[in-house]
Amino acid sequence: MPAHLGIRNEYRTFFVVFAETHTQRVWSSVCSKGFRHCWVFWANYVGSPGLMTPRNTVKVEGQLSNIDVDVWYADPKEVAAAFLPLSTDILMITLPFKSSFKLRPRGIITCVSIVKAVMGIHKWGVILPHQLHGCLLKRGAKSLKGESHGN
Repeated sequence: MPAHLGIRNEYRTFFVVFAETHTQRVWSSVCSKGFRHCWVFWANYVGSPGLMTPRNTVKVEGQLSNIDVDVWYADPKEVAAAFLPLSTDILMITLPFKSSFKLRPRGIITCVSIVKAVMGIHKWGVILPHQLHGCLLKRGAKSLKGESHGN
């Protein structure tokens, strides 16, 4: 049973980071330059007494041999500002909170499949980071770089 069972009308603002990768993989040849890796973060509003920040940031990133989950004691807008110069683009989008309970991916787990699962996006045809970038822009995402990068 999913942990969110019964939650209604809750929205979450996601920040999706698109960047170049520093490692060469087989699939790098089919990915667009600057869109070879992606990861996601969002605000966690459950604070602990004594913390000086109003919000924490939860980050989920698919890596080659694991999934990295971090909690940073910073506001997500501050995190986005820190990563903006290091990335191709960062998209900000608010979506209804839902899990990927219906999503049963088959095949390899990639950075895109992890981001889609975290955000509850059920688009089988989106398998590359630049495709995810275009999909999110069509759903109303805002580019923090201010341009759509030709998608």
